[in-house]
Amino acid sequence: MDDFLDRPFSRRRTVGVVFFIVRQASIGPCSPVGRIQSMPRNFNTQIALRKNDEFGELADAFNHMAISLKESKERLLHEGEIRLELERSLRHSDKMATSANSLQG
Repeated sequence: MDDFLDRPFSRRRTVGVVFFIVRQASIGPCSPVGRIQSMPRNFNTQIALRKNDEFGELADAFNHMAISLKESKERLLHEGEIRLELERSLRHSDKMATSANSLQG
């Protein structure tokens, strides 16, 4: 192992590979999918890739998934708001019933 690292060519190659990995990691994603992965959860993001190959199919599938996730998120938020309103109504009803019972009794 020491003999391997002592050879100048091997050292240069090792330094080159390390430099390449560090450079790629610092540049960040260059593909459309990589850029979307690094974005916050914005379901309005679409991949504008119009090809008739596997990448085009993948882009279309991603776009449909993003739309579906957006609709699901909106539906869940709406349902949560309805539940909170129902809970508030029930608490108010309970307070009113408790007040009426204490006045009668």
